Amino acid sequence: MLTFRKEIDRIDAEIQRLFEARMRVSHAIGAYKASHGMPVFDAAREAEKLDALRRTASSEELAEGIVRLYEKLMEISRDAQKRPDRSGADQEMEAGYADVKKEATGHGSHDICSN
Repeated sequence: MLTFRKEIDRIDAEIQRLFEARMRVSHAIGAYKASHGMPVFDAAREAEKLDALRRTASSEELAEGIVRLYEKLMEISRDAQKRPDRSGADQEMEAGYADVKKEATGHGSHDICSN
C-alpha cells in the first residue's frame, strides 16, 4: 500500500505543478482579454476543448471523468482571468508563461494568442 501511496503523491505533485502553470497562463490570458475588450467566457472554445478531450480519452469511462475535471478546471481558469492586475503579477505571469511555453514546445515565448 505504501508504494501505491508514494506513486499517488508523485502524480499529485506533478498535477499541482501543472495546475499552477495553467493558472499563470490563465492570468496572462485574462490580462490579454481585458486589454483587448474580449469577454472571459468563450463557449465555443470550451466546447471545442471538451469535445477534443472526450475524443482523445483512452476509454468512455475515463472520458466522463476527464470532461468533469476540465469543466471544473475551466471554471477555475475563468475565475483567474477575471482577477485584476495585482501589482506586477502580470509581469510574473508573462515570465511564467514564457517558461511554460518553452517547456511545452522546446522554444522561447510567443504571443499568447498564437496558439
